Amino acid sequence: MESEENWVGGPRQLGIGYGLQQSRQINKTAARGFTLVEVSLSIVVLMVGVLSITSSTLRIDALRRKNHDSAIAHLAISQVAETLQAHAAKARFEVDGDNVNTWAESFLSLAQADYGDGFRVTGFTPLLGASEAGSVQFITHEALTDEDLEVLMGMPRDLNRDGDSSDTDVSEDAHLLPVIIRLAWSGPNGEEERVHPIWVQGD
Repeated sequence: MESEENWVGGPRQLGIGYGLQQSRQINKTAARGFTLVEVSLSIVVLMVGVLSITSSTLRIDALRRKNHDSAIAHLAISQVAETLQAHAAKARFEVDGDNVNTWAESFLSLAQADYGDGFRVTGFTPLLGASEAGSVQFITHEALTDEDLEVLMGMPRDLNRDGDSSDTDVSEDAHLLPVIIRLAWSGPNGEEERVHPIWVQGD
């Protein structure tokens, strides 16, 4: 006769069956708990990754726009500078043997006709209160200093060759003129400015 502990359905096997069932329930509960934790961590990691990618994309786009604006600004300033030098050459030709107009008068007349009210740069938004993003400053006061102009140009300087650098207006008899080309606009990183000084030569 089999003992009570060995018969099918006896206390030993009942104990084993109950233990296995309880173990399976614990494993299922643990598995469900780990799955929720893993999902939560995955969501957090995903959110951090998305935010990082978005932030990097915005920074790259701002940098790309800034580089693009810098290239446009450089091209616009170069075009204005070339035009001013062309006006200076034309003025030299016009006053050759002419006693009516001086080189300075001829040059300023040509240049101010083009840039006296500033100049537009496509894609640039002028600063508040400004009509255009670009402006050109013609220096006819030879006593102004670099500090006054806020540009390094070697001023004051004798612009009309009269032996001093104290004249307040050489717009009629200058042989050399400093010109400051400025660009100021609202860009992706706020207000931006480019300053480019040039010299135009008379006779």
